[in-house]
Amino acid sequence: KYFIMGTRDGQIKKTEIEKYDNIRKTGIIAMGLKGNDELKWVKTSNGDDVIVEVSEKGQAICYHEQDVRPMGRSASGVTGMRLKGDDKVMALDVIGSDQYKFDDNKKNILRGPDMLVVLENGFGKRTKIGYFHLQKRGGYGIRAASCTTKTGNVIGMRITYTDEGDVVLASEKGQFIRMELAKIKRLGRDTQGVT
Repeated sequence: KYFIMGTRDGQIKKTEIEKYDNIRKTGIIAMGLKGNDELKWVKTSNGDDVIVEVSEKGQAICYHEQDVRPMGRSASGVTGMRLKGDDKVMALDVIGSDQYKFDDNKKNILRGPDMLVVLENGFGKRTKIGYFHLQKRGGYGIRAASCTTKTGNVIGMRITYTDEGDVVLASEKGQFIRMELAKIKRLGRDTQGVT
């Protein structure tokens, strides 16, 4: 088992969980950060999973966890997703190896979950993860959502495994809405989504 750590500026790090067995009262360094970068996500993996990252401007990259070698606790990681301009990573998730099936070339996911993407002006959509071919880590990714002035930028992404359950969204002013996941439309990659 590993911890997969992701930062806002696209760095990724994989460390064996047992390296965090003996934590002092004052804490221990989990990851070295460069400049103003921030550690945003920590997920667990089994060594054979797929990592998904989505940026604020709507780019997404899927790559095999084996592209990231295990590192020590204080290491700063490697580039998981390259970013253009002032873009930053908005979401990171890990798809378990029991949740997808590759084609013979191990480049495309034939069967797998959905990527639920939410944009800042209340738009959202689900897209089959099979639309995102596996790349090597360190790329710019491919378009996951069409970000316009009407939709705003990406504010969140979750990998969903069934049509069951609800989605709860909250506005900055504290308005909440709850809807069935199944009612959020499945659309292609380079689309704006629905309200």
